[in-house]
This record gives sequence, C-alpha cells and structure tokens, in this order.
Amino acid sequence: MQRNENQSDMHNFLKHKCPPISPPTILPRLSYAIDKNNFHRRNTHMLFYLWLNNCQEFWFFPIGFTSTYVQGYFWDSEKWTSGYVKKEMLYAFF
Repeated sequence: MQRNENQSDMHNFLKHKCPPISPPTILPRLSYAIDKNNFHRRNTHMLFYLWLNNCQEFWFFPIGFTSTYVQGYFWDSEKWTSGYVKKEMLYAFF
C-alpha cells in the first residue's frame, strides 16, 4: 500500500468517493479469502479486506483500476486515507 505523494491533487479526484463509514472491527480470516485473480474493475466502491505479499493487511475501498495499480482508500486505524496498491503485491482479498 502506498500513500499518494500528490495528496492534494488526488484528494480533489477522490473527495466525493470516500467510504461513508468506518470498516467493521471484526477482521476476516485468510482461510476465507478469495483468489487475487478475481479482484477486478467491477469491484469498485465496495469494501474489501486485502492481504499483501509483504504480510500487510488492511481494509480497502477501491475506486479505480489501472493495468498496474488499484486506487482507493485504505483504513489507517482512525480514518480513510487515499492511496494505491500495486496489483502484483495483492495476495488475497475478502
């Protein structure tokens, strides 16, 4: 997961698409995860829990897909923060 370095420019693009509420406090188990190949453009504006290859895991609200990245918001324990995830880093999702 990467925070956008051009936060102000990206904020103008994302400001109306932020998730309306905080994510659930209960975290899903990896054993219930879905294969990363099923994570695609039709999964925008929905809440997902992501597991990355580097052992990071977090709630994510995707708003756009490119050939390399998924753009959206990730939950940082307090608030939604705009950023992106490289598709190659995705291990699984729920």
